[in-house]
Amino acid sequence: MITKTIIRKQNTILEILLDEIRSIKNQLGKFLLLIPEESLKKYKNSSQIKKDYLKSIKSFLPK
Repeated sequence: MITKTIIRKQNTILEILLDEIRSIKNQLGKFLLLIPEESLKKYKNSSQIKKDYLKSIKSFLPK
């Protein structure tokens, strides 16, 4: 009986957290649309920049 109550409380808390995370994800998506993306075409050595960027991503994986 007690475990049912605890599981229900945990489930409701998880549902609330999931809703909040979805809301934050939605707001972040809208925010990222406002940020302009920079183009590598403006740079002289764009191929080298891209190559170094890909190399650094492999070396230092994002967490």
